[in-house]
Amino acid sequence: MIAVELMAAGKAPLALSAVSFTLAAGVHAVLGAAADGATLLLEVLAGQARVRAGEARVLGRSPSDVETRRAVAYVPRAPLLPDALTVSDVLHVAATIRGEAPPDVDARLAPFGIAALASRRVRALTRDEVRAVALAEALGSSAVRVVLIDEPLVGIDSRAMPGVRAALRTRVHGGTCVLVATASPNDAASMATSMLMLMRGKLVAQDASPHEAFVYAMGGAQLRVVASDPRALVAALATDAAVTGVDTQGAALIVRGGDAASLGAAVARAAVLGHVDVHEMRAEAPALAQLQAAAAPRWRPGS
Repeated sequence: MIAVELMAAGKAPLALSAVSFTLAAGVHAVLGAAADGATLLLEVLAGQARVRAGEARVLGRSPSDVETRRAVAYVPRAPLLPDALTVSDVLHVAATIRGEAPPDVDARLAPFGIAALASRRVRALTRDEVRAVALAEALGSSAVRVVLIDEPLVGIDSRAMPGVRAALRTRVHGGTCVLVATASPNDAASMATSMLMLMRGKLVAQDASPHEAFVYAMGGAQLRVVASDPRALVAALATDAAVTGVDTQGAALIVRGGDAASLGAAVARAAVLGHVDVHEMRAEAPALAQLQAAAAPRWRPGS
């Protein structure tokens, strides 16, 4: 249902580069923050952002194709609904655009716990309520075959939370392809049957396991350090609470921890303690290296 081949989109720092994957029916998660390109990927698939190179196909056609867009529902973090309309009007207009029969409004809203909003105008809703209405429209539409949701469990009315999870399960059995973008490994694992991982615009893993997602999320900061006496530096770092791990990479040490500033201070303390000269120290992308070490058999670089 979704096919992406060596696709590039956007401009640095928010860009995608040489991304390739295919998705069939089911609930899939793309794990990554907006800065990694997760939101941009959804915008491309929704026909709201252009492809610079490569190809993206949804339901066998361009995402910008009119027929494709009728069958695709995109719920961003801040949906824009016509503020002069009532919630009931919004659902009827959406059904008309999608070529559906007029909806049973109560039946569409009740599973999300928001049936009481039917007669209220959009301008009178909170942001969380607006998002709950957008999710109810997207997940309740029989004409929709692809659903794209940015952080489905963030910024929604608490009444709608159980309904979202239940609706996702229902859509799986109905043959819909659902792609959710989230920065939370827990949310991804709880909703999806498969996971993609994006980092800095590149697809760094496909069909990722929950363990790989945990490693990704817990990457923290990472420094590459070249020192005059690596063994002495490692011994001194071993007692520092700011350091969560140290690996060797050729002549260099890879020092991991919570944040770069704390790690830099830890390396400086260890250098003094171990009487070691530090020749080089620079920050690197932590999760990428850890995923390579922890998930080597499943590793699939995006470019």
